[in-house]
Amino acid sequence: MKVTVTNYNNLTELEFSEYITDKQIATLKRKGFRWSREKCAWTSYERGEDTARDIFGEAEFEVVNKKSPIELLQNNGKTELNFYEIPDEDTREELKENGFKWNPTQKIWYSTADNAEEITRRIFPEDKFEFIVKNKDSATNEALYNVIDALNGFIAASKKATAALVELEEKNEIYAERIRKDLDCGRAISPEYIQYAEENVAEIIGFIRRHMIK
Repeated sequence: MKVTVTNYNNLTELEFSEYITDKQIATLKRKGFRWSREKCAWTSYERGEDTARDIFGEAEFEVVNKKSPIELLQNNGKTELNFYEIPDEDTREELKENGFKWNPTQKIWYSTADNAEEITRRIFPEDKFEFIVKNKDSATNEALYNVIDALNGFIAASKKATAALVELEEKNEIYAERIRKDLDCGRAISPEYIQYAEENVAEIIGFIRRHMIK
């Protein structure tokens, strides 16, 4: 098995080339790792690489060191900051002292100061942080394209799932029914259900494309 370790300033991410066991998952959690759906990786802010080597000592390790990305968005007179890794307490205090406020709904830091970008670059040196500067329209379109890509991926995956369910039903109808229920927390998933979802997703994609910012 290969373990890819990505180190940022304080955050460590782990990705595995194959499925890990329930016992290994339990050990990761006990050692402070958490699964991040957003990052699609196991993450830790507590000596992650050393812990990973203790748990998966016989595995092949690939270690990548990266700057921590900060998305800096200019939005109608506001400067918004979206961090890849959570700033520590001292950094959060420094942001507050320099006029930034936390928006718990959008999960961003923002400031209306004219020199907010300059302040940000002073607090977060470029030898440790990578700045991704965007304006609102370009960021919105990028997010919409990401949604379209994800939805297209859903359609492709659902077609494979439909074919797999049909094949499974031909081999073992009872087991297929059990699998369908497990997949959707008790609601049976049928090929017809998946096709209905595909049609709805296709409509959503069309709506998004019509409303792109020109």
